[in-house]
Amino acid sequence: MVAQRLKIDPEAVDLMLTAIVLAQENRLAHAGHYAFVALGRIIGKNLPDEQGKTDAMNFRRRLERLCREKDFSVELKDQIYTLWSTFKHYLNRKVSYIPSYRGRKIREFVELINRVFLEHSRTDLKLIVQEMTPADLQRLHISFGDNLLTRKRTELDFKGFDPADFENIFTLRDNLALAGVKWSEKMKSESKQLPGPSLSATDYTSAYVTLSFLGNPLHRAGEEANFTVMITNRQLQAGLRLGEKSPDTRRRYYEKLRGGEFDSALTRLAEEGVELADTFWYFNLRDRLPLKKLIEEPDVHRTEVGRKTGEALEKLETPPPFTGSFLLPLRIWSAKEICEMEGKVIDRVWGLYPGIYEILEKMV
Repeated sequence: MVAQRLKIDPEAVDLMLTAIVLAQENRLAHAGHYAFVALGRIIGKNLPDEQGKTDAMNFRRRLERLCREKDFSVELKDQIYTLWSTFKHYLNRKVSYIPSYRGRKIREFVELINRVFLEHSRTDLKLIVQEMTPADLQRLHISFGDNLLTRKRTELDFKGFDPADFENIFTLRDNLALAGVKWSEKMKSESKQLPGPSLSATDYTSAYVTLSFLGNPLHRAGEEANFTVMITNRQLQAGLRLGEKSPDTRRRYYEKLRGGEFDSALTRLAEEGVELADTFWYFNLRDRLPLKKLIEEPDVHRTEVGRKTGEALEKLETPPPFTGSFLLPLRIWSAKEICEMEGKVIDRVWGLYPGIYEILEKMV
């Protein structure tokens, strides 16, 4: 029987990725701790009435509840608890030393928690680790403090995009990940922050890569509106993206856009060269309206905006996924323009964040 899916948040994934990398490097002093904290976050996400962190005092009771209420594997629960009991004092916090005879047990514990992700979210994190770039590892280092770069190159100073990058989606992803480290550092200095960044998976069929800071203005499961940078072999798009399975968030966005509630944010974004763009099949663009034109000639363009918001609201009557959007505030640069900017692309993209965040705030 297929195990019931559990709610798993991005930080739990990042914690577990860190645990796996450290375990593979035989750096076990912190690996077990990260795996335990990752499991604790899964428990907290799925038992939201439980207060405080999962620790030695409540771990067994919460695991039992997870089995009763969420169809968590009893066999897996027993294995986790039995193994945890043998060295729990090494898991509750980061420690500087693990006795060698405990190392094998900690490695087994990391494997068990990875099984939780595999069986209850259909996600094999070991495969993700194999595809991680140095920039991915650097992002985890920034988040948790452990240097994960011992096996991989450490030249992580983003210098910009090169024309040759746009000939290979995997090279684009690597360089976007490096840029993401810079944007992550900028996010940490913001008074109003979003979680992330989250970098999309890529394979040989991929036409684009996205790096997103994750917003949920309605505070409801599955409803997303993100600050996203998307790159294709022809251009870079940065701005607001609405979740493909987020009908309520989309409805809120289009109603408030039609009502003029985002006008101050759009005025700010107009100074950055942002347009209201329609998208189809996620990344393709059509009907681009520069915000400066909307502000300078409102009588000419407001009717069209009203018509499109109405059409967007009508489309919400069909079930998701929604593979396109109307009137997204996006700044669009060609590949040539991006390459000419070199490292300045970091600041140019980040100049959009305050305006996009203002829109997210007003969607609450």
